[in-house]
Amino acid sequence: MWGNPFWKGYGCRMSAAWSYRVHLETELLLMRLGAPAQNNHMRKIAEHLHELRGKNLACWCPLDMPDCYCHAGVLLYLANDPSSATRPTGSVNCNQNAMAGFAAAHEVK
Repeated sequence: MWGNPFWKGYGCRMSAAWSYRVHLETELLLMRLGAPAQNNHMRKIAEHLHELRGKNLACWCPLDMPDCYCHAGVLLYLANDPSSATRPTGSVNCNQNAMAGFAAAHEVK
């Protein structure tokens, strides 16, 4: 259930994780507003996100990758952030220095 459906055809892990986060935060916001789902898979994840609160997740991403580039990091961030259901999409759980450092180390353009 927790898998990232955006992994294939999105260019790179960063794009896939960002798409995952945008779609998940959209469903969290729609739930808060009482609106119907736009994406049934992401709605199911949003409805069960609280189950991950306080948990650890494992994935295949490199250890030096910032959490915002990993869908497990996105899940944990949103599950443990009490304001996630009310915040619109766009904020990222990593700073610009971390993103720039990772991009430079891995030649991401």
